[in-house]
Amino acid sequence: MSAFLETLKRVWHYLKRSWFVITIVLVLILFFVGKLEEISSLMITSIVILSLTIAGLILQIIVTILKFRSFKTYLESHKRIDDTSIAQGIDNELVTVRRQLSELMKDKKCPGMIILLKNTYIYYNSKMVETFNKLYKEANFKENVYSLLSKQFDLYKNEIQEIQKRMEQQEKSD
Repeated sequence: MSAFLETLKRVWHYLKRSWFVITIVLVLILFFVGKLEEISSLMITSIVILSLTIAGLILQIIVTILKFRSFKTYLESHKRIDDTSIAQGIDNELVTVRRQLSELMKDKKCPGMIILLKNTYIYYNSKMVETFNKLYKEANFKENVYSLLSKQFDLYKNEIQEIQKRMEQQEKSD
């Protein structure tokens, strides 16, 4: 039974990703078959299906934009949050959340900081990044980073090392 459910999930996932292409192919087939046999009802049906498909695509784009905007708002509402917590918080698939975080990380248009540690994305909001910058500039960050950050923000050692690398890269680029 679980193999059947797994197959259904794969088919559903495939259809979710390729519904537009499948619909366009169906419309083209209906249109050309109707044109060959001079059946105008098939041509009208294909035009109606095409119109509904375009409306569905536009709706899907709008929903995606709104979800992404709420995704960014959700991220900024937390000082530090990892990908699994984000997925649970916004009721989304972990794969989708990781893809979105990866895209934000690559674009470098993110107001906060995203690091990848042991196949887990961790997001720090813009206020947290400002605090890191202040600590990096005020204190002797290289010597005191572990004691300062671990007491203040309860971070792990690997995270602190990655944050330090980012601060150094940012200092070199400025």
